[in-house]
Amino acid sequence: MILDRLTQSNKDEVKAMTKHYILSINPEAEYSWNRCILSHPLTAHRPELAQVIAEAVGEAEGTYLIAVNIEVQVLDKVTEDFEESKAGELLPSQPIVRELPQERQDRSHIAA
Repeated sequence: MILDRLTQSNKDEVKAMTKHYILSINPEAEYSWNRCILSHPLTAHRPELAQVIAEAVGEAEGTYLIAVNIEVQVLDKVTEDFEESKAGELLPSQPIVRELPQERQDRSHIAA
């Protein structure tokens, strides 16, 4: 009965959010916690799912009965072939060195 009342009263309070993460699966990893890693694509921070859900619920203190729907859509997959073949293209073979105008002036006095 209580569950029915909660469900009926909160029907319109469904909050949808989309988060993007990188999922790395390595069944041969030495430690069990490194076999499946979920991380933020820019910061590599490993999200705590309870905190992500709390953000969706809001800031109001309380105890909530929630339903969580997880829909996973694979956007891209990096293959080993890509990593090996494109590594040379993505990273310069020699470091790029740029001189500041002040450094050029300093060198011209030394050469003169």
